[in-house]
Amino acid sequence: MELIPVLDLMRHQVVRGIAGNRKEYQANQSCLVEGSDPVETALAFKKHFNVKTLYIADLDALTGHGKSTAEISSLSKTGHNLIVDAGAVTPQAAVDLLKCGANQVVVPLEALPNMKALSTVLSEIGPLQTVFSLDLKNGKPLEKRDQSRPPLEIVNEAIAIGVQKMIVLDIAGVGTSRGISTVELCQQIRSAYPDVEIISGGGVRSLSDLTPLTECHVNGVLIASALHDGQITPAQWMQFQQRK
Repeated sequence: MELIPVLDLMRHQVVRGIAGNRKEYQANQSCLVEGSDPVETALAFKKHFNVKTLYIADLDALTGHGKSTAEISSLSKTGHNLIVDAGAVTPQAAVDLLKCGANQVVVPLEALPNMKALSTVLSEIGPLQTVFSLDLKNGKPLEKRDQSRPPLEIVNEAIAIGVQKMIVLDIAGVGTSRGISTVELCQQIRSAYPDVEIISGGGVRSLSDLTPLTECHVNGVLIASALHDGQITPAQWMQFQQRK
């Protein structure tokens, strides 16, 4: 399972995500790096954890307060594979993200007007560069048209139109250190779709939270707070990887 550190970008800096309440996000403080500069933070992750991939959430774009285009472009020069969520739900928005340095574009459920929009993005940039994000809050899908639909029904529809990579994330758990709440859903998805690439996370407290994800063959885990706060150290992560 791949470790994928999260960088939440807002107002040109890395901020600390807390339960999806974006108005309350503050500049990040970390035991890995001084300050909240995006590039310095990315380089610290590479230095200490030797990570190859970063998940970038452009919160300015997601909340309609501009875009972190310059920061994404700078991060693309650090040598990381960038999975970028900037609320792209049109082919042009997805192409623009790729041009500014994203390697894979997240199409988030919370921003999708309908599933046809996901299909048009897939048709434009292909399934290898498209990552569908199944956004949940307290277990309920953040879907514009119908928040009562079962999550697995949405997954089935996404797979049917060509999705090969997906993120399963309950934003209520982000930054709360209360444990990952999506394990059962990830197990259901993996059972139904053995070949789909699954990334999950949110609320990771320690390495013990990751064992259930490895058991259901999740491909990557999104972590931020547990790394910045030293709850998961580079040595611990190395030992965890060696056991797998």
